[in-house]
Amino acid sequence: MVCITNNPDGSREYKNDFPTKPEDQKLDIQQGVLYKTKFYLAGAMQNDSSGNNWRIEAEKELSNMGIFCFNPYLKPFLDSDKLEEGNEAHQLFKTWMKEGRLDLVAERMKPIRNFDLNCIDRADAVICKINPNVPTWGTPEELSLCSQIRRPTFIFIEGGREFCPYWILAMFNPKYIYNSLDEIINVLKDINSGKESINNDKWRLLKPQFR
Repeated sequence: MVCITNNPDGSREYKNDFPTKPEDQKLDIQQGVLYKTKFYLAGAMQNDSSGNNWRIEAEKELSNMGIFCFNPYLKPFLDSDKLEEGNEAHQLFKTWMKEGRLDLVAERMKPIRNFDLNCIDRADAVICKINPNVPTWGTPEELSLCSQIRRPTFIFIEGGREFCPYWILAMFNPKYIYNSLDEIINVLKDINSGKESINNDKWRLLKPQFR
């Protein structure tokens, strides 16, 4: 299980309570199919000041299944502390843009883009929120990468599936388009318990002892 601690200064601490002894790494009923897997949380950030709220909710739910989340608001890489992409950073970017200092924004965003795309490459699956009324530019590239590398992707649409962008339906099976995060969590619980089977060719899950 991943324990998440919200600090008074707004930062968060993660503690992995996964077993470390080889004999404890065998999959059992309590651990489940998705135990020790990694999920990336994709969705609008620049134009959505509440973009971290649903991610925190997802982290809490998935950690109960022993799933670790790559949250782009908190980069997991060494030396990435100065490259956080939260509301404070976005306000700074807006100031630079108004001053015509696009080169500074580009310098900061290039490693951020590389980090986020690398997280998708490392993840076992992806959860994405799409709000059709909120413009976003990083999310389409992330979804394109997910499609290209056949990464299992669960998408929920703000307002319901009926508002799903048509292009997304050409990229992903409508079966994996949902009305809410709660629906996705329930599906993942069924997968984790073994109630719902998975496509092993697409998931490519490692054996528990190698995760």
